[in-house]
Amino acid sequence: MVPVDIESLEFITKTENRARLFFKKFCWKKGHIFCTRCRSYKIYRITGRRYRCKRCGYTFHDFTNRWINKLKIPYKKWLWIIKLFELEVPAYKISQQTKLSYPTSLKAMDIKGFWSYAKQRFIKFHGVSKEKFPLYLKEMEFRYNHRNQDLFILLAKNICDFVPELL
Repeated sequence: MVPVDIESLEFITKTENRARLFFKKFCWKKGHIFCTRCRSYKIYRITGRRYRCKRCGYTFHDFTNRWINKLKIPYKKWLWIIKLFELEVPAYKISQQTKLSYPTSLKAMDIKGFWSYAKQRFIKFHGVSKEKFPLYLKEMEFRYNHRNQDLFILLAKNICDFVPELL
């Protein structure tokens, strides 16, 4: 997949629907839509962008039970959050730039550093509070583990993953 540069991002974020379609392609392998509850492929489209399972009767949409749907952030903002994260912009600046609350920005970026790698990055922050240290550390871990990958595409795929069911 081609890296998403600023020009591409501007095109994708021109409308909310373009942004939604960008994420949708990460949701269904080869475009095969299935019930997010029972995993049956016997589904049909109902009003709007919703589907219903013929097997269990569950009504769902492309982002039901996925991370991208948990915070109720518009798709265009999700794309900007990912791009700013990829560019190593701190969460508080992302919240300012996207007009989201700081806690919402942190939740959107609650993502995963080897000490030497993390140490170099922590210097940029001029100190980190005890409360926020675990979040910064998780971010550094994620960046380190995926340093040779396209973070933008990786993050877009990750937020389209299903949310695991917790007991």
